[in-house]
Order: sequence, then C-alpha cells, then structure tokens
Amino acid sequence: MFAVWRVGAVFAPANYRLTSAELTGLAELTRPSALVCHVDYAEHADAVSNAADLRGGTLWVGADAPASDTVAGVAVSGSPQPDDVVPPGHRGVRGNRRPPQQRRG
Repeated sequence: MFAVWRVGAVFAPANYRLTSAELTGLAELTRPSALVCHVDYAEHADAVSNAADLRGGTLWVGADAPASDTVAGVAVSGSPQPDDVVPPGHRGVRGNRRPPQQRRG
C-alpha cells in the first residue's frame, strides 16, 4: 500500500465477498489501471477488466506462471500457517502490564 501511495497512485481495495455487479460498479467509480487478484477470484478480475481499461495489467497472486494478459504471477507455496496473535512471553502493548493469568484480583 505504501508503495502505491508513494508513486502517487490510489489504493482501492475490494472485499472478496462482493458480487460481480458490485465490483463492476466499484471499477466504474474508481477507474483502475491495474489489478492485483488471487487466482481463486478470476471471475472478480473479469468483472473489473470488463468495466475498466487495465492498462497496467493484472498481477495474479497464487499463479504458477503468468498468463498472456498478466503483468506477473506470484506463486504461493505451502499452506498458510496460523499467526501468533500474541507471541509467548509478550507483555502486551504496555510493557508494565501483566498477562491476564498473573494479575492479582
């Protein structure tokens, strides 16, 4: 996102739960020139590319090799690992707070 802003572009994220009609409306409103899309949502990319002139092409995430109409493909290997929301031993945002199990009642 920062790189997009840094070059003077506008970042317009879309929720994966949007319908094709909603994405078409969003694309008509924002007029994107490029798209980043996961391969699992190709129908969303079609809706956007039909509504807007994607001069910058599409960057496919999860693609093994880029197709003829793409900028590049970013392969995703392995299965996602769950993130640790709070790492073990972390004391919270404020360093002087005790973890819940150690607080005095």
